[in-house]
Amino acid sequence: MIYPLSNIECLPVLRKFINQIYCFEGQGESNNTILNHVEPNGMLKLILPLENGITSRCNGKIFCSQQNQIALAGIFDSTFRIEAIENMLTKAIIFEFTPIGTYRFFNINQRELSNRFYSLYDLFGKTIHEIEDRIQNETLIENKIIVLQKYLLASFLKTESDTVIDFCIESISNYHGIIPISELERQTGYSSRWLNQKSEYKLGINLKTFASIMRFQTVLKSLISNPDDSLVYKTYYEYYYDQSHFIKEFKRFSGFTPYKFIKEALPSKE
Repeated sequence: MIYPLSNIECLPVLRKFINQIYCFEGQGESNNTILNHVEPNGMLKLILPLENGITSRCNGKIFCSQQNQIALAGIFDSTFRIEAIENMLTKAIIFEFTPIGTYRFFNINQRELSNRFYSLYDLFGKTIHEIEDRIQNETLIENKIIVLQKYLLASFLKTESDTVIDFCIESISNYHGIIPISELERQTGYSSRWLNQKSEYKLGINLKTFASIMRFQTVLKSLISNPDDSLVYKTYYEYYYDQSHFIKEFKRFSGFTPYKFIKEALPSKE
């Protein structure tokens, strides 16, 4: 079961940069997948296993994070899943950061994180062990999250905003991915090459890929909310060149064709 931690407020200064904080709880073989078949949404995730550890296979490599060890899931351009290490009660806190929050909290080359999982300790050293120890000493989830947010706030305050890249990211998000990169060149005065280099460093992916993910997310939400009508009325065409382009992009990000996604990936209404 995945649920938002509605009783826990994000620090006001961080609300624009943390999309959501939620918790996973599950037990047994049928529920040991924490994040199963997660479609890319352009947001980096921090995962803290509270009970049991987590594992994932990415790019032919196996990643494991034990209980109380903080992990980062970089921005993916394909689906991924995270599973519990053992068949037992599993609980994890998950922070999801907005695209303009990624580099403010973790000021490293985000390209190195894309399509990968990392231990936060491997990236930032012994300071993380100190944070993990403080988290482990807290009993309540609320207090554990307070410790994490204080760490995130300290990191956030060390990194200044990048006005140009934030403008590009927000423009692409606001236009659901259908704003041409050439228009961003015109509005910022920078070349697409320069903008993409900045985007890869700050976000982990180039602007074209980010725009593709935003288009996909817009269509995905439409299919989920109204799977019976979306394909009949072809509301997705305004986001793609043609039907073949739509199917190709949808399968790239979801692993399914649109029709197969509706039949196999969406929960049954029956």
